[in-house]
Amino acid sequence: MLRNYFNIAWRHLWKNKFFSLINVAGLAAGIAACLLIFVFIRYEKGFDRFHPAGIYRLVEVQQKEGIDAPQKIARTKFPMGPTLKSEFPEIADFVRIMSVEREPLQLPGGEAVMATWGGADASLLRVFNFKLVLGDASTALARPGTIILTERLARQLFGSQNPVGMTVRNQGRDTTDYTVTGILQDMPDQSHIQLDALYSFSTELIAGESADWGNDWMFTYLSLREGADPRALEAKFPGYLEKYMGAENARRYQLFLQPVRDIHLWSEDITQDMPGIGKFNGSYLPVLAAVALLVLALAVINYVNLTTALSIARAPEIAVRKTTGAGRVQIALQFLGETGLLTLIAVAMALAMAYLCLPLLNIFTGSETPFDIWGDPSLLLAGGGIALGTGL
Repeated sequence: MLRNYFNIAWRHLWKNKFFSLINVAGLAAGIAACLLIFVFIRYEKGFDRFHPAGIYRLVEVQQKEGIDAPQKIARTKFPMGPTLKSEFPEIADFVRIMSVEREPLQLPGGEAVMATWGGADASLLRVFNFKLVLGDASTALARPGTIILTERLARQLFGSQNPVGMTVRNQGRDTTDYTVTGILQDMPDQSHIQLDALYSFSTELIAGESADWGNDWMFTYLSLREGADPRALEAKFPGYLEKYMGAENARRYQLFLQPVRDIHLWSEDITQDMPGIGKFNGSYLPVLAAVALLVLALAVINYVNLTTALSIARAPEIAVRKTTGAGRVQIALQFLGETGLLTLIAVAMALAMAYLCLPLLNIFTGSETPFDIWGDPSLLLAGGGIALGTGL
């Protein structure tokens, strides 16, 4: 019986080619737009999700003289990481990253390669979920004069050689040699940290910097212990600032904790951020979701209108089927079968249309939104859910 319904539905669609084409094209366009918005929203919400929960970035709020509005900045002072850890047992670990602009790295006597790189504490690979493919994560940045490279930069400098133990040279501000102690997996596109190399922070530290509370020149990240309340911890920061900076200076500063997973979507008002960081205003995502549902609803309404307009022409067919013994349920199943078949065809077309239009979306948004139909089960599930909902 199901096969018979399918054959009847296919014959009807084939007989009314123009009507079927309009319906399929309208549904496909609506579903494709809905799918593209869906994958874009999912991509934007997926930033830094590969890191463990409970990692926060320390953000300063400065109230400068002569400026009415306070300024939020991502850079913090050098001693904040270690002193916060020593003061508050809620903090399990910290890491500081100093990023720099693009500078040349090269093999001694070799051709220079421009790279975005910076310094980091040895705790970097404990706090974040970046993976070393070569080297020991516990010691890679422990000694002065050591550096880890991403796979991409290692290929540019060393080709297919194993670079661990070899030397790279920076001839930017000063000529400095570094020993390669590890190779890092290329940083994912959905990471707010995008660096080609990281050297040991202890390479450049000089006497007196541990007490420098006057300059903001690094990014401080805190890993909180399980069960720690970040809001309760923030309430203790005014007393901490007063202790280390004095009451007069502390009045001009506030500190708050920003979840690392919120940095990409909720940092529009934070300045002095990491070079090259991509940001998106997260308040737009619900609007985009509403637009996706509206576009899909319009496609469904268009289908209903066209189908209703053709229903009068199908009255004789229904009458003949009733006289031959067809019941109400059988006729309803026949029409649902036709709708389901048309919707499945529209979803298949929509997946192809979305895949072809994705490069235009990426150009328009400046993102690298992926669209892997066969490697991403959620896309197929979303397409199937849209097909079922639209068909019903």
